[in-house]
Amino acid sequence: MKKLLKITAITLGAIIALLIVAVIALPLLIDANQFKPQIAEAVKKQTGRELTMEGEIGLSVFPSIALDLGKTRLSNAPGFGKLPFAQIDSVAVSVRLWPLLHKQIVIDKVKLDGLQLNLARDRHGRNNWDDMIEASQRAKGAKAQVPAGGTSPAAAAGAIGSFRIDDGIDIRNCTFRWDDAKAGAPLVIDRLALRTGAIAPAQPVNVNLGFDLRSGKPVLRTRVDLKGQVTVDPEKQTLRAREVELRLGPLTVRAKVDAAHLLTTPSVSGEVSVADFNLAELLKTLGVHYATADAKALTHASASATVDGTPSHIYLRKLKLKLDDTTVTGSASARFASLPAIDFDLAADGVDLDRYLSPAKAKAGTKAKTAPAAGIPIALLKKLDARGHAQIGKLTAFGIRSTNISIRMTAKNGLARLGPNSAQLYGGRYAGNTTIDVRQGAPRFNLDEKLSGVEVGGLLKDTGIFDRFSGTGNVQAKLTARGIDTDDFLRSLNGTASGSLRNGSLRGVDVYDTVIKSCEAGRYIKTKAPEDSVTPFASLGASATIRTGVVDNRDLKLSGKLFEATGAGTVAQGRGTINYLAEVRLLEKTKCPLSIFHIPLKGKLAGMNGQKIIGDAVAYELQEQAKRAVQKKIDKEKKKIQRDLQEELRKRLGLPPK
Repeated sequence: MKKLLKITAITLGAIIALLIVAVIALPLLIDANQFKPQIAEAVKKQTGRELTMEGEIGLSVFPSIALDLGKTRLSNAPGFGKLPFAQIDSVAVSVRLWPLLHKQIVIDKVKLDGLQLNLARDRHGRNNWDDMIEASQRAKGAKAQVPAGGTSPAAAAGAIGSFRIDDGIDIRNCTFRWDDAKAGAPLVIDRLALRTGAIAPAQPVNVNLGFDLRSGKPVLRTRVDLKGQVTVDPEKQTLRAREVELRLGPLTVRAKVDAAHLLTTPSVSGEVSVADFNLAELLKTLGVHYATADAKALTHASASATVDGTPSHIYLRKLKLKLDDTTVTGSASARFASLPAIDFDLAADGVDLDRYLSPAKAKAGTKAKTAPAAGIPIALLKKLDARGHAQIGKLTAFGIRSTNISIRMTAKNGLARLGPNSAQLYGGRYAGNTTIDVRQGAPRFNLDEKLSGVEVGGLLKDTGIFDRFSGTGNVQAKLTARGIDTDDFLRSLNGTASGSLRNGSLRGVDVYDTVIKSCEAGRYIKTKAPEDSVTPFASLGASATIRTGVVDNRDLKLSGKLFEATGAGTVAQGRGTINYLAEVRLLEKTKCPLSIFHIPLKGKLAGMNGQKIIGDAVAYELQEQAKRAVQKKIDKEKKKIQRDLQEELRKRLGLPPK
């Protein structure tokens, strides 16, 4: 037995010695370059592509199995131009032999230089790698099937656990091109470099990645740099990333992330922050050119939040967003199904929306500032699935200043509901509900709005609609409309509106003074400059029915100290025209022979001169009164002459007088 063991040991020793000699001698005896034609032929058979190996093939087996490959090129698919599908300048990989015999994969280093990968899709939607997949499937006879009872995550983790790269990965000078002829959106990642430290399970790895990014849609040219320290534990299925920093143009994102259950039910948690950056510069980098009314707007932005997520959910807590002078805090979450569903609860200290309007709109006056339909993102609203609550401490929007704003929102399947909303503004309160329906064609609006105790004059002045009016009171409106722009919105307006104001005035015209002076002169008399003319009133009330943009009012009533006025007529919002008749009744006895005047308003609202219209109306009334007086006198004289003639005739006929 002892002799048998001795012979066995000698035999095994001899075999091992022979293997070592063979491993050392094999690369010296065999030149791998002589197999280039066979390798190219095999690739041709498997993929249908031409493989050109211009560089030398270096092969060694001991103490590591090492492969060095020189310049190599794989041709592109027919119809995709002369650029190769892939090309490398050099690649080198070496795996230590001895650990391999112990089922451990120990790689010294992985080097890749000058990789160029040209991916493309033609206008028919065919990719330039489809032919290789088809050829591979034909060679296998069928698509690859996952064997029943395949490798479990735990087993896979165990296999990964025996893997390490002692000197890290060194990839440099790489280029990836994606040319989509169907979408017309080329994308190029150039000068890509990836360097890591030693890679081993459960050990921190320093990672540095950088590349130039160029795209066509949006137009983008920028450098992207990412660095951090990553620890992956295959056995525990965890990932830990620290000191992660991403730089994209002026944008710097820092994060620390922990992930668990990588191979079963992955989840992540961590903290993300975006350092203060110039958002306007970033937009320019992304090819978005947007001028704001305030040149300093969009120059400071930052963000931070804690993040928890799974493949189906993401939660942002302790959310803090800063844009210029506005700070937003709160939380938000998104559920990922076919489309993301968003929930939010946000609070902002103050927002000046007018800073972010375009300069043209900020100066445009009423049309731009009262454009509820302008810029409605129909495609976005159709896909939006969101619900939440937003509070704003102070808000300036389209010139309107308000405080303590509360907005509730639900949006799904193209139907967005805003409300119940509330705010404090101009000494009163706003309450309302708004619905935007984009499920069929142009947006449909449904508005139920109410202002209570509001100083309407200040509101109209700040919006730029009218700056010569004052009065406090209530306004309410229930309206519907449809359209994609302001003109469509105004022309399709339907519903009812009413308002009652008190203790107000109308500047620019003094109705009483103009009536009296014009009446005394018998013609229009320009009395005061518009800026000095005021028509005060104690109360003003009116209601209206709106049909297809035409406001129909039949019950205007204005009460002042010296006169009262009533009125009825129509105003066409979309066309900016009026057809109205007002009746003014003087309450005190004056030198004017008339106490009631009718003032017609007809034509374009823009450019109307109120004083002249009133003066002309008074002059007209006086002329009509004079005509009526003359006609009355004529009629009286005619009757007298008739009577005299009749008496004379009776006298001559000898008849007794009547």
